[in-house]
Amino acid sequence: MKTEWKFVYNNISLQTKKEYVIQQWNMELFPMEQFAFLGGEIKQQIPFYFLLGGYINPSKGDVFLLENSQKHPIKPSDVGMGPIPNFTPFFTELRVRESLIQHSSLFGVRNANKRTDQLIEQWGLQSVQKERLRDLNEDYMRCSEIAMALVHYPKLLLLDHPERHLTKGKWQAIWDHLLDIQKQEGFAISITTHDQYTASRCSKTMLLEENKR
Repeated sequence: MKTEWKFVYNNISLQTKKEYVIQQWNMELFPMEQFAFLGGEIKQQIPFYFLLGGYINPSKGDVFLLENSQKHPIKPSDVGMGPIPNFTPFFTELRVRESLIQHSSLFGVRNANKRTDQLIEQWGLQSVQKERLRDLNEDYMRCSEIAMALVHYPKLLLLDHPERHLTKGKWQAIWDHLLDIQKQEGFAISITTHDQYTASRCSKTMLLEENKR
Protein backbone atom coordinates (compact mmCIF):
# COMPACT_ATOMS: atom_id res chain seq x y z
CA MET A 1 0.00 0.00 0.00
CA LYS A 2 1.39 3.39 -1.02
CA THR A 3 1.90 5.85 1.82
CA GLU A 4 0.32 9.26 1.28
CA TRP A 5 1.64 12.19 3.31
CA LYS A 6 1.98 15.94 3.50
CA PHE A 7 3.47 18.47 5.92
CA VAL A 8 0.82 20.86 7.20
CA TYR A 9 1.45 24.37 8.56
CA ASN A 10 -1.94 25.61 9.76
CA ASN A 11 -2.56 29.27 10.63
CA ILE A 12 1.01 29.70 11.87
CA SER A 13 2.31 32.71 13.75
CA LEU A 14 5.93 32.73 14.90
CA GLN A 15 7.19 35.44 17.23
CA THR A 16 10.75 36.04 18.40
CA LYS A 17 11.03 38.48 21.31
CA LYS A 18 8.91 41.46 20.23
CA GLU A 19 8.50 40.90 16.48
CA TYR A 20 6.64 38.40 14.36
CA VAL A 21 8.56 36.44 11.74
CA ILE A 22 5.28 35.27 10.19
CA GLN A 23 1.61 35.68 11.04
CA GLN A 24 -1.41 33.58 10.15
CA TRP A 25 0.53 31.64 7.53
CA ASN A 26 -0.74 28.46 5.90
CA MET A 27 0.98 25.93 3.69
CA GLU A 28 0.82 22.27 2.76
CA LEU A 29 3.97 20.63 1.42
CA PHE A 30 3.58 17.44 -0.59
CA PRO A 31 6.06 14.81 -1.87
CA MET A 32 8.33 16.12 -4.64
CA GLU A 33 7.43 19.77 -3.95
CA GLN A 34 9.98 22.50 -3.22
CA PHE A 35 9.47 25.51 -0.97
CA ALA A 36 11.92 28.42 -1.08
CA PHE A 37 11.91 31.24 1.43
CA LEU A 38 13.94 34.32 0.70
CA GLY A 39 14.96 37.45 2.54
CA GLY A 40 14.78 38.34 6.19
CA GLU A 41 17.58 38.48 8.73
CA ILE A 42 19.28 35.49 10.35
CA LYS A 43 17.23 36.02 13.52
CA GLN A 44 14.13 35.46 11.36
CA GLN A 45 15.44 32.75 9.06
CA ILE A 46 16.76 30.31 11.69
CA PRO A 47 13.55 30.09 13.79
CA PHE A 48 11.50 29.68 10.61
CA TYR A 49 13.88 26.97 9.38
CA PHE A 50 13.46 25.02 12.64
CA LEU A 51 9.70 25.56 12.58
CA LEU A 52 9.43 23.95 9.14
CA GLY A 53 11.20 20.85 10.45
CA GLY A 54 9.05 20.62 13.55
CA TYR A 55 11.98 21.35 15.87
CA ILE A 56 10.25 24.31 17.52
CA ASN A 57 6.58 25.07 18.07
CA PRO A 58 4.86 28.11 16.58
CA SER A 59 3.58 30.89 18.83
CA LYS A 60 0.15 30.11 17.41
CA GLY A 61 -1.15 27.49 15.01
CA ASP A 62 -0.34 23.86 14.31
CA VAL A 63 2.54 22.06 12.56
CA PHE A 64 2.18 18.36 11.80
CA LEU A 65 2.63 15.50 9.35
CA LEU A 66 -0.55 14.06 7.87
CA GLU A 67 0.18 10.46 6.84
CA ASN A 68 -2.51 8.15 5.49
CA SER A 69 -5.13 10.51 6.98
CA GLN A 70 -3.48 10.26 10.43
CA LYS A 71 -2.11 13.38 12.12
CA HIS A 72 1.37 13.00 13.68
CA PRO A 73 3.97 15.33 15.20
CA ILE A 74 6.97 15.77 12.90
CA LYS A 75 9.78 13.47 14.12
CA PRO A 76 13.54 13.95 13.59
CA SER A 77 13.52 10.87 11.35
CA ASP A 78 11.04 12.63 9.03
CA VAL A 79 13.53 15.40 8.33
CA GLY A 80 16.99 15.56 6.78
CA MET A 81 18.71 18.71 7.99
CA GLY A 82 21.53 20.19 6.01
CA PRO A 83 24.15 22.18 7.92
CA ILE A 84 23.45 25.69 9.10
CA PRO A 85 26.49 27.99 8.65
CA ASN A 86 28.15 28.84 11.98
CA PHE A 87 25.46 26.93 13.85
CA THR A 88 25.33 23.22 13.12
CA PRO A 89 28.11 21.08 14.66
CA PHE A 90 29.99 19.37 11.86
CA PHE A 91 32.62 16.70 12.51
CA THR A 92 35.14 17.68 9.89
CA GLU A 93 37.81 15.23 11.13
CA LEU A 94 35.73 12.33 9.84
CA ARG A 95 36.25 11.01 6.35
CA VAL A 96 33.37 11.20 3.88
CA ARG A 97 32.52 7.50 4.02
CA GLU A 98 32.86 7.40 7.83
CA SER A 99 30.51 10.34 8.18
CA LEU A 100 27.84 8.76 5.97
CA ILE A 101 28.01 5.50 7.94
CA GLN A 102 27.84 7.42 11.24
CA HIS A 103 24.72 9.28 10.09
CA SER A 104 23.20 5.96 8.99
CA SER A 105 23.84 4.49 12.44
CA LEU A 106 22.29 7.50 14.20
CA PHE A 107 19.02 6.92 12.34
CA GLY A 108 19.11 3.12 12.44
CA VAL A 109 19.36 2.73 8.67
CA ARG A 110 19.36 -0.92 7.66
CA ASN A 111 22.33 -2.01 5.59
CA ALA A 112 24.25 1.21 6.19
CA ASN A 113 27.13 0.18 3.92
CA LYS A 114 24.79 -0.36 0.97
CA ARG A 115 23.11 3.02 1.52
CA THR A 116 26.53 4.67 1.83
CA ASP A 117 27.69 3.09 -1.44
CA GLN A 118 24.52 4.31 -3.12
CA LEU A 119 24.97 7.90 -1.93
CA ILE A 120 28.66 7.98 -2.81
CA GLU A 121 27.83 6.96 -6.38
CA GLN A 122 24.74 9.19 -6.54
CA TRP A 123 26.70 12.29 -5.54
CA GLY A 124 29.96 11.51 -7.38
CA LEU A 125 32.00 11.14 -4.18
CA GLN A 126 34.01 8.05 -5.19
CA SER A 127 37.31 9.92 -5.53
CA VAL A 128 36.99 11.68 -2.15
CA GLN A 129 35.27 9.07 0.04
CA LYS A 130 38.46 8.47 2.05
CA GLU A 131 39.27 12.18 2.48
CA ARG A 132 38.50 14.16 5.62
CA LEU A 133 35.59 16.51 5.32
CA ARG A 134 37.77 19.46 6.30
CA ASP A 135 39.98 18.84 3.24
CA LEU A 136 37.19 18.89 0.66
CA ASN A 137 36.65 21.75 -1.74
CA GLU A 138 33.30 23.53 -1.56
CA ASP A 139 31.73 21.47 -4.37
CA TYR A 140 32.43 18.13 -2.73
CA MET A 141 31.60 19.52 0.70
CA ARG A 142 28.13 20.56 -0.38
CA CYS A 143 27.47 17.22 -2.09
CA SER A 144 28.64 15.41 1.05
CA GLU A 145 26.42 17.55 3.28
CA ILE A 146 23.34 16.88 1.18
CA ALA A 147 24.12 13.16 1.00
CA MET A 148 24.38 13.00 4.80
CA ALA A 149 21.02 14.76 5.18
CA LEU A 150 19.41 12.20 2.84
CA VAL A 151 21.02 9.08 4.30
CA HIS A 152 17.92 7.95 6.26
CA TYR A 153 15.38 8.55 3.47
CA PRO A 154 13.67 11.59 5.07
CA LYS A 155 10.36 12.93 3.84
CA LEU A 156 11.60 16.53 4.09
CA LEU A 157 15.04 17.91 3.24
CA LEU A 158 15.94 21.25 4.86
CA LEU A 159 18.72 23.34 3.30
CA ASP A 160 20.01 26.69 4.52
CA HIS A 161 21.66 28.84 1.81
CA PRO A 162 23.44 25.87 0.22
CA GLU A 163 24.69 28.09 -2.62
CA ARG A 164 27.14 29.83 -0.24
CA HIS A 165 30.79 29.87 -1.35
CA LEU A 166 29.93 28.21 -4.67
CA THR A 167 30.02 29.73 -8.12
CA LYS A 168 26.62 30.21 -9.71
CA GLY A 169 27.31 27.47 -12.25
CA LYS A 170 28.52 24.95 -9.66
CA TRP A 171 25.50 25.46 -7.40
CA GLN A 172 23.03 25.31 -10.27
CA ALA A 173 24.50 21.97 -11.34
CA ILE A 174 24.17 20.60 -7.80
CA TRP A 175 20.62 21.96 -7.48
CA ASP A 176 19.54 20.43 -10.79
CA HIS A 177 21.06 17.10 -9.73
CA LEU A 178 19.23 17.25 -6.39
CA LEU A 179 15.92 17.85 -8.16
CA ASP A 180 16.56 14.77 -10.31
CA ILE A 181 17.17 12.69 -7.17
CA GLN A 182 14.05 14.16 -5.59
CA LYS A 183 12.00 12.76 -8.49
CA GLN A 184 13.43 9.29 -7.78
CA GLU A 185 13.05 9.30 -3.98
CA GLY A 186 9.96 11.50 -3.55
CA PHE A 187 10.98 13.75 -0.64
CA ALA A 188 9.97 17.41 -0.26
CA ILE A 189 12.49 20.27 -0.01
CA SER A 190 12.43 23.49 2.03
CA ILE A 191 15.29 25.86 1.29
CA THR A 192 16.49 29.29 2.31
CA THR A 193 18.26 30.98 -0.56
CA HIS A 194 19.20 34.30 -2.13
CA ASP A 195 19.54 32.69 -5.56
CA GLN A 196 16.75 33.53 -7.98
CA TYR A 197 17.46 30.50 -10.19
CA THR A 198 16.96 28.21 -7.19
CA ALA A 199 13.71 29.91 -6.23
CA SER A 200 12.48 29.84 -9.84
CA ARG A 201 12.63 26.05 -9.86
CA CYS A 202 10.61 25.72 -6.65
CA SER A 203 6.89 25.00 -6.66
CA LYS A 204 6.28 27.42 -3.75
CA THR A 205 8.11 30.55 -2.60
CA MET A 206 7.79 33.18 0.12
CA LEU A 207 9.55 36.43 1.00
CA LEU A 208 10.04 36.77 4.75
CA GLU A 209 9.95 40.58 4.54
CA GLU A 210 6.34 40.38 3.40
CA ASN A 211 5.43 38.64 6.62
CA LYS A 212 7.20 40.85 9.17
CA ARG A 213 5.00 42.72 11.63
